[in-house]
Amino acid sequence: MVLLKIGHFTFQPFDIFGGTPQGSPLSPIILALYIASLLQKAKSWDYRDLTLYMDDGAIYATSTTKATTVDSALARYKLVTNWLQNNGLKANLSKTELMTFTKGQQLNLTGGQI
Repeated sequence: MVLLKIGHFTFQPFDIFGGTPQGSPLSPIILALYIASLLQKAKSWDYRDLTLYMDDGAIYATSTTKATTVDSALARYKLVTNWLQNNGLKANLSKTELMTFTKGQQLNLTGGQI
């Protein structure tokens, strides 16, 4: 039994007997409508971003220190996973990674000739 709510209007509960087939052109449209509120939340993030392609996503965070960047990315990850849980979805932890990139010493590959 599914309860559909759009804005302040709630439809009568109904059963779903099937979904969209794999590769259906309707699937990305339905997904975009479903996750629109999550993307709206991400628009207010400073120095962070949520990028999605279909059902794959990435959270980007920048900061002057590695610790702050990691904390910031993890805080946004928790926000996203809470949103997913509250909306009947979940992240696949086996496909979840945290990667950090830091500014290192630049190599002088030209030997100072340029």
